[in-house]
Amino acid sequence: MPRPNRIQFLDATYHVTARGNRRGDIFVQDQDRQTFLSLLTKTTDRFDIQIFAFCLMTNHYHLFLRTPRGNLSQAMHWLHTTYTVYFNRKHAAEGHLFRGRYHAVLLAGEEHWQYLSFYIHLNPVRAGLVEDPSAYPWSSYHDYTKEKPKFPWLHRQAILAAYADSETTSRRLYRQDCLAFIGQESDFGNRRHRRPASQQPGARGGKSFSSLPATEDKKPAGVETNRQGDLTLELAKVAEVFGASSADFNKRRAYPMLRQVAYWHLVSHQGFKATEVSQYFGVSVAAVCMGIKRLVEKLNSNSALGQKLHPLLSRGPDPMLSNG
Repeated sequence: MPRPNRIQFLDATYHVTARGNRRGDIFVQDQDRQTFLSLLTKTTDRFDIQIFAFCLMTNHYHLFLRTPRGNLSQAMHWLHTTYTVYFNRKHAAEGHLFRGRYHAVLLAGEEHWQYLSFYIHLNPVRAGLVEDPSAYPWSSYHDYTKEKPKFPWLHRQAILAAYADSETTSRRLYRQDCLAFIGQESDFGNRRHRRPASQQPGARGGKSFSSLPATEDKKPAGVETNRQGDLTLELAKVAEVFGASSADFNKRRAYPMLRQVAYWHLVSHQGFKATEVSQYFGVSVAAVCMGIKRLVEKLNSNSALGQKLHPLLSRGPDPMLSNG
């Protein structure tokens, strides 16, 4: 049975985890963690990966990241392969270090980013290793709560900026909300749509994520955004495949997959950001990402649909259908 395809596109955001093979340890000593963080630093440079939060445990790790180039598979393959070579040499081991491939959850929107960072930073507390996350040195929590960052490549402002204009206040409020989350992590899946108390409308002057400026991205060569003319042209190509017209994108009952294919084609093929596509169609970013996810699931099980969309596939490489 073939492995499921990774969902990859420009500026996709993920919660990535990986565990040791046969529940074994992937970090035996502090030098292992230091080496992994050194390789993670190189990964951010080599593959233009943006890390928002991380935590290294004993037999697994958590990464909260964004891929401006839509290259998660390539980045994770390099990170895992390079670290496995180091680990096996260091500890006279052989074979697979990690249990299968990494696990990546595509994050459809920004509304629960803070909760995810809390969840990641509180891993050592849940495991009973420490009572306070600040006592654990192998996570990004320090950079969220202290003035001098240990990891200059960490994109902490993507989350801290939602609290207050003052960095000092933002760090204090973040710590307060994170500690208040202790004991509630098991309900994380049901609470993701809610914000911490400091982010409720009107509370402490908190800002919504949608009002924040995007963190600076390095765009891959040849990719341009904010080009509504090109977007309209690409939509015409999608409509042509279905024998439809541009007006039919609003006829969801007659053409149920038309928008899904449009989202997928624009984001994965043409370099448009999910935010641009959502604004054009008047829907949420979550709706765009979910539409892409559902279409990819259909493509994985419906070869006839893949043939139907071949005219779009043949117009350029599709990073979403890579088998990394």
